[in-house]
Parts: sequence; structure tokens; C-alpha cells
Amino acid sequence: MRDINMPITIDDIVIGESRREVDPAVVKRLADSIDGIGLRHPITVRKKGEQYLLIAGRHRIEAFKKLDREHIPACIVSMTNAEARMWEIAENLHRAELTKLERAEQIEEWRSLQAEVRKNSAPSGGKQPAEAGIRATAETLGVDEKTVRNAAEIAGISEEAKEAAQEAGIDDNQSKLLEVAKEPAERQVAKVAEVSQRERIDGDVKARAAREIADMLAEYVPGAAWDALKSNLYASGAANIAIALTHITGQSLMDKRFG
Repeated sequence: MRDINMPITIDDIVIGESRREVDPAVVKRLADSIDGIGLRHPITVRKKGEQYLLIAGRHRIEAFKKLDREHIPACIVSMTNAEARMWEIAENLHRAELTKLERAEQIEEWRSLQAEVRKNSAPSGGKQPAEAGIRATAETLGVDEKTVRNAAEIAGISEEAKEAAQEAGIDDNQSKLLEVAKEPAERQVAKVAEVSQRERIDGDVKARAAREIADMLAEYVPGAAWDALKSNLYASGAANIAIALTHITGQSLMDKRFG
């Protein structure tokens, strides 16, 4: 069956529960663009009875709704559930803002689905070698093989530890997630607490160091040079020192001393 391009009624589109929440800023930006120049890329759906299952284009649909449009251009494709999910994941990986944990879960899910599709399509139903699956995933998604292996480790973290990582704010830190992944499942929640506590301590140490450096700069650098100095600090990646210097030099005592 060939793909069909045609407008479809938005109310006839079914959006799966697994999809990420929409970003209002992205929707507004798309709506403004569509209102000005139209939709450049149709959404992708597949037919199911009298309705259509969305594969790609959730934000485009919301943008059309924002513009009070009843119909949207769509590409109607024929594919299996696994193939449709792989398409959705590929779009998410290239267009959506994902945490390191979310990205790892989606890469590993793609690899697993790809293995399922290849197994079902192989004449003998043979199993694909693990290394071949990693290599194929890396090539198709445009990442390196190490990224795919890391994704498998992170995705394998227990659900309880994943929730703990999100609550602790380390779900976007790959190195810390890999530390957690190396622990046995029963130790992973405790490991999350350990690495997040270490992160807080490291942050406190860096903050104190930045303040001390800023103190010295405020004492020995003429006030007229502060703006240039802070610009150089920001440019060199030492924003924490520049911010600390701003706080110090904004104090009335420092203004009187160097104003």
C-alpha cells in the first residue's frame, strides 16, 4: 500500500497516551509560522478503522487547534505498531528536548523494537546478534555505538531508582545515571541518594571557591575594570565567579570603596 497525502479532520486523530506533554512555546511558534506561511511538513498518521493513529506531529496538531483549524495535511502510511513507535521515537530524538534519562530510554526502546521488526521479517525468524543491533541502531539514529550501549545501561535502571533520580534532579546527568546503573537493582535507590548528596556538596564547594575568588578580584581589581573582567569570566565559562563578583560589588560597602 502506498502512502497517501491528504487533509484529515483533527477530531478523527487518536493521540497515544505514551506521548510527551506539549510545549506551549513550541506550539505558539509553530502556530505563528503556519499562520504566516502554512504547514511545510504534514503530520504522519496511520489508518485504524474510521480514525487515524498519530505517529508524528503532536505539536503541529496543537498549533492547528490554536488557529481554530478543523483539518490538517497528513501523510497516511501503512506500518506495524512497532514501526510506528520507532518513527515516533526517531522524531522525538531529533526534535524534542529530552533529559538524558528520557533519551536513553527511547534509544533503548528503539533498539529493542528494531530487533523485533528484523526478527519478524527474517525468513528463518532468526535472532539478530547483539552487536549488529547496536551498530544498526547507532547508524540509523545518527549516534555512536557507545551512546547506544550507555542508553541500554541507563534504561535498565529500576523504576524506583529512575523516580528517585528525577526527584533528586540527576535525571539529566549521564555520568551520575551510569554510576547508578552499575549498582545492583536493590542498591540503586541508595546510590541515587549518594550521588545527589555528593553533587550538592560539590556545588557548595564550588560556590564557596567562586565567592573567595570574587572577593580577591574585588579587592585588587579597580572598579573601572569590573565590567570587562566579568565579560571575560562569562566568555571563559567562569559564570559562577562573575555572578559572585556582581553580588559583592553591588554591596554598598564595595561601592564606597571602589565606586
